[in-house]
Amino acid sequence: SRPSGWVNFRVGPGEAASRICTFPDGKELQAIGETAKWYQAVDPQTNTVGFISKNFVTVLPKAVTPTISVERLGTLNVNGKFDLQCRIPAGYSLQVSNMQGSRIIASLNPITAGKPVLYLSIAHSELYSDVECLNDLDEEDLAMLEQSFREMNDVDISYGMTDHGTKLLVAREIGTDTDFVDIVTLYKGYSIEFVMTPNQAAADLSLTDAQIKTCIDFLSDLDFIPAA
Repeated sequence: SRPSGWVNFRVGPGEAASRICTFPDGKELQAIGETAKWYQAVDPQTNTVGFISKNFVTVLPKAVTPTISVERLGTLNVNGKFDLQCRIPAGYSLQVSNMQGSRIIASLNPITAGKPVLYLSIAHSELYSDVECLNDLDEEDLAMLEQSFREMNDVDISYGMTDHGTKLLVAREIGTDTDFVDIVTLYKGYSIEFVMTPNQAAADLSLTDAQIKTCIDFLSDLDFIPAA
């Protein structure tokens, strides 16, 4: 509660984070994480995940088991063409920094210092404007896509598949430079790209196999919902 009678529910742990909605006094949430000043919580009525300031929260003696343990991006509509849906790893929050026209830029920010940072970029591609999805590319087209990564960095390229049958190209930088993993797929002429990079606050500026597996595992739920 607060004197005004409402409390902000935000996408990240800070007053600069975008507001998802406001809750009235007496609203009950399920805490699923916390920082020094904020609770990460889920609204059991809508399954919405966000952050709320500890200054306005009373901890109840009993908690209700949350109906979900991850946030979804099902409301992230891409230029009226489709909705992108996937999980967000535990301990991360979504921050959309640009959502104009056919391009969306967002970041998945770690709550715990030192964890890798993930970036999401969605943009229409003239080169693949007629491509329904990455699965439809033949060997020659895939070779050209792979070459676009190799021209810029020394990378190891492999492929994965989501639980919904979406093909993913996984490009991992190799060598002595700062590590990164770039995961790309195509859908209805759009390039959807997730990039994981080390956190500059981390002691070791390289990604571990476990961190890379976490990134790939949460993308296993990646799915697209065509526009109605």
